[in-house]
Amino acid sequence: MTDRLSTLYMGVLLGWVLFCGFALVARPDQAAIAGLILGFGLTLGLRRNIAIGGAMAVLEPIGVVLPLLALRHMALAVCTDLAPWLGQWRAWELAALVLLYPVFLAASMGVWRAEPYRLGYHPVPVALMVLGLCLYALAMANPFLALLAVAAQAQWVLRAGSSNWFDHILHVLVVPVALFTLLARLW
Repeated sequence: MTDRLSTLYMGVLLGWVLFCGFALVARPDQAAIAGLILGFGLTLGLRRNIAIGGAMAVLEPIGVVLPLLALRHMALAVCTDLAPWLGQWRAWELAALVLLYPVFLAASMGVWRAEPYRLGYHPVPVALMVLGLCLYALAMANPFLALLAVAAQAQWVLRAGSSNWFDHILHVLVVPVALFTLLARLW
């Protein structure tokens, strides 16, 4: 199941990259369809290719955050009316993510005595974190965040991929994505 999910997620990510390129010359709906079809086609057709396999190895564990963010971006480009359903990240939330996630990574690597990463292996802390994220999503009117938290928990409970919940909900590439999103809002 993990291999199938990784292939699915890689297809979405490659489709999103192609969508970004196609969107420069085509309507968003056409770019999304072409990007996803080509992304899945290339991922499935070239699964044994060193480029696709290497990208999957570098991105592992992919988790649900990157594919869901990619699908969210494409959905909002195709239909801006979905914005209330997909939520909007506030600038201070993005700034907090950019500042705090590297601190979390450093702590998880043993820079400090506290290792928050260990909490992701145990059901009670994970359930409390998911509940907290869902309540925060409700308070901030961001249903996408609740979807992300529950999808990550479901994948973790099903043991599809990493045995740590943080690997499903976070990814190191979220920091540059958040940083570029924050910078783009300035201009």
